[in-house]
Amino acid sequence: ATLGIAAAGCGEGAEAQAPDFRPQTATAVDGGALRILAESMPFVVVEEVGADAVDTLIHAPGLVAFREGAVSEVGAPVDGRVTAVHAQVGQRVAEGDPLVTIASPSAAQLRGDLARARVMRRAAETELARQEQLAARGVGIESDRVRAEASLAEARAMLSALTATSGSIGRGAAASVIVRSPISGPVLVRRASLGAAVDSGGEPLLVIGEPDALWVQAQVFERELPLIEVGAEARVSIHALGEPVTARVEAVGGAVDAETRRAPVYLSFTDALGGRLRAGMYARAEIEAGEAGLGIPTSSVLIKDGGRTVVFVARDPRTFEA
Repeated sequence: ATLGIAAAGCGEGAEAQAPDFRPQTATAVDGGALRILAESMPFVVVEEVGADAVDTLIHAPGLVAFREGAVSEVGAPVDGRVTAVHAQVGQRVAEGDPLVTIASPSAAQLRGDLARARVMRRAAETELARQEQLAARGVGIESDRVRAEASLAEARAMLSALTATSGSIGRGAAASVIVRSPISGPVLVRRASLGAAVDSGGEPLLVIGEPDALWVQAQVFERELPLIEVGAEARVSIHALGEPVTARVEAVGGAVDAETRRAPVYLSFTDALGGRLRAGMYARAEIEAGEAGLGIPTSSVLIKDGGRTVVFVARDPRTFEA
């Protein structure tokens, strides 16, 4: 834009403005471009944008977390009270080993209903067989046979539903429910205590899994996700380790959080860390992103009109368009 001298305002309420003696450096031309004066050109640096792809680093915060399927949080299948704890923190258990015993009135009721449903099914099967024998001899009543078929179908449906429901409490007697380990591994966390009341679907009683089966869940902005490829190298900084460690991208999450506009990127460690990490530790990740596009110096990016970011491109050696 052309710079000149501003005239002082006159009249009531007008404030005098100091004249601007800065020299003119450029003139406006068609299309909003600027033509730099010849004497100002020594102060202008022009660089050609290269055609090569630019490698860059994507910085993202994250957390150390257990890998998918590496741990199992074991909760109470029914409401009740803990009567025995069979595993301690650090103890290695096998799949199917008993972990906790719970006394549950609801389990006793469920087992009683299941036993009655089995009796009802057997009685319905016997009655239907009797009605079919009577019908075969020609002395049966068709309506009685139809009712017997309906009773058997109802008894079977009830038994099937109760059997499926009772699968969560496993085998046992009366009100006793034994919670067993779904996987093999050491006990990492134990929250169950003798005499404690527990709720179905409540806080996990124990956590079982391999303590070294960890990775980093880095939270990456949605605009940077297309630049990340599975297998890309990364560096992870964790306070407990002191020095950054190497990692690689193992997977990219498929959903973006509606509030933070970030998605998880999962990084696996390339070296064994000797049990120095714990789930929940904070981490900082630097992920290599290839094919990021053309690179320009950050000093060439300017802000115009209060927020529009522009770069001036040369039309000719002295004319530049935003």
